[in-house]
Amino acid sequence: VDDYDYVPYFYSRVFEQPGTDRKLSWQFYGLQEGEVVVVGDFQPKLAAFWVRGSRVVGVMLESGSSEEIEGLADIARVQPEVTMSELRQSKSVSAALKLIGLVQIRPFVCIGGGNAAGYIAREFAQQGRGSELCIVSAEKVLPYERPALSKGFLFQDNPARLPGFHTSIGGGGERQTQEWYNEKGIEVLLETTVCEADLRAKVIKTSCGRIIRYRT
Repeated sequence: VDDYDYVPYFYSRVFEQPGTDRKLSWQFYGLQEGEVVVVGDFQPKLAAFWVRGSRVVGVMLESGSSEEIEGLADIARVQPEVTMSELRQSKSVSAALKLIGLVQIRPFVCIGGGNAAGYIAREFAQQGRGSELCIVSAEKVLPYERPALSKGFLFQDNPARLPGFHTSIGGGGERQTQEWYNEKGIEVLLETTVCEADLRAKVIKTSCGRIIRYRT
């Protein structure tokens, strides 16, 4: 049915490694189609990726972290593009997942870097929740106030110029520079657009290859 969001989930096993106290566990999502690339070993983890054409359609991970395991279904669902030669050269599972674009979780995503995005960032910072927010912006500079800039641009003394102009500058707020965003834990992806979006699964893929799962 249309509202059933299904991703094939073939198996999940846990067993003890002979001669050790270690328990091995693995999970698989996606399709077993195309060429398979194995990365890493069992010290400490191992992964296999099924690549059809240039897209990852299936992934198996053994002894991954909770964050890595949580992102497997999203990788299989989004089917990100990958360069086979780079994937084969990955020195570790973590490096391979980073290359593919391991799904990153941000409770809140703001698409667009206009003035409103700057005030959203300001509100999250004031609530101490900056780390929950990610802003995806096609702009080359951080959010700024366009009406105020259009007036300040014409000043004869110290005319306003980008990137030195920013959101809330006219209201006496904190200077929302890159350092400010870093300090508040707010991630801003500049010169980046959203190229794919699965609104039902709440997953987006950006032009820089990032895959982000959000709540709101």
